Amino acid sequence: MRLALVFVILSTTLSFGQSLKGSRYVQGGIGFRDVGLNGFLYGGQTISQLIKLEYGGGIGFGKVADINYKYVFADVISSLTLREVRRAMSVNGVGGISLNTDIINGFESVSYDKKVSLNYGMLAGLSGEFYVDRNVTFVLSAQGRYYFRNEFGNWRYQVGAAVRFTF
Repeated sequence: MRLALVFVILSTTLSFGQSLKGSRYVQGGIGFRDVGLNGFLYGGQTISQLIKLEYGGGIGFGKVADINYKYVFADVISSLTLREVRRAMSVNGVGGISLNTDIINGFESVSYDKKVSLNYGMLAGLSGEFYVDRNVTFVLSAQGRYYFRNEFGNWRYQVGAAVRFTF
């Protein structure tokens, strides 16, 4: 809670604003899904003052019932700024497509006959960007993901925190 308060105070006192059109960035962070923890890395580009395009993915570890597994995901995400506050922070709507591979670790079951499954789907959510300066941004996000073919359920949810570096 204190860390979030520090981010809010920093973001409202510094007013550097969003990345410039055409600028590129990389961001990395951690996420918490309904089934476990993951790490992710994305690259992106600012298309216009309001639109960003991101691509990347990550790896995570999950547990459903007594089945431990890992998953690898890759995303292409578009972000649209919905509201900017004092050029210090913004709220964005995000949407995109996602590929996900679940890898079951050492579990034999009649129900889950595949050790590796490839899934595809879509995602939507919100993100908040807190600008420290023109090159560093803190990002908080929440997403819902729907996978069309999934051994462990079609819906997955994720919240995450990242640091973005703009070039």
